[in-house]
Amino acid sequence: MHCSYSRDSRRCSASKRARRRTETLLAGTSLTHAPIRYRHSYLAPAQGVIIVNGQRVAVGDGITATNEPQLTITAEENAEFILVDAA
Repeated sequence: MHCSYSRDSRRCSASKRARRRTETLLAGTSLTHAPIRYRHSYLAPAQGVIIVNGQRVAVGDGITATNEPQLTITAEENAEFILVDAA
């Protein structure tokens, strides 16, 4: 996230260095995300529960991953989540 500040306003916008995507998974389904080397990933469910590389993540939680070659994301129940991949 790139933020710029001035006396009159405060703005934050996603920079070209950050990639953002939303996903919907049905209970029991999985997907694999392979982050680009030297990038950081952040996942947060908006609905449901997901398991990320063995870690349970529910609504209100978030998880960051640095230098992980692969993220396996499995829906424990129907889930929607956001995935941000940033430099």
